[in-house]
Amino acid sequence: MMVTIIPEQTLRKIKIKASQRGLRDLLLIELALATALRVGELVSLTREQVRGKEWISVRVKGGRMEQVYLPPKIRRLIETYLKTHSSEWLFPNGRGDHISTRHAQRIFYEIQDALNIPDGEKWNFHTLRHTAITKFYFQTKDILLTRAFARHKRVETTTIYAHLNPLELARAVNQIERG
Repeated sequence: MMVTIIPEQTLRKIKIKASQRGLRDLLLIELALATALRVGELVSLTREQVRGKEWISVRVKGGRMEQVYLPPKIRRLIETYLKTHSSEWLFPNGRGDHISTRHAQRIFYEIQDALNIPDGEKWNFHTLRHTAITKFYFQTKDILLTRAFARHKRVETTTIYAHLNPLELARAVNQIERG
């Protein structure tokens, strides 16, 4: 299964456009990229779960609880965003509940529409997770650390997300050849 990742230049544009749309949309995108949370995990976060926290407990796929680190930039963004509403949910929907996964996907599609990304080339929200995990792997070069970041039970699952960069492969082969 080959899933593409979002190029860095496009990610910058997505973040700018999300910021222009408002703090909620920016936080949704930034939090997805910083934590690799799945869309369902993101939209169901509560104010209590995240306020002032460096590590948060999240119920992940399979029903188990996992610890997720929130980097300082994300914590500052959360604190700023929480001042804009008093809902118990991090991403409230206006009817007393949290936004749906479908709503989060629609936000992401609307951002891509605003960037004139053609329909056939749009990414779904899960691609943000793939992008985060792939970037983490290429930064650390550590598949076990990446497995922990992705909160996968099995390292084999993580390898799906560690997209091979052809330039990295060529560089490695050349290093071996040079001895």
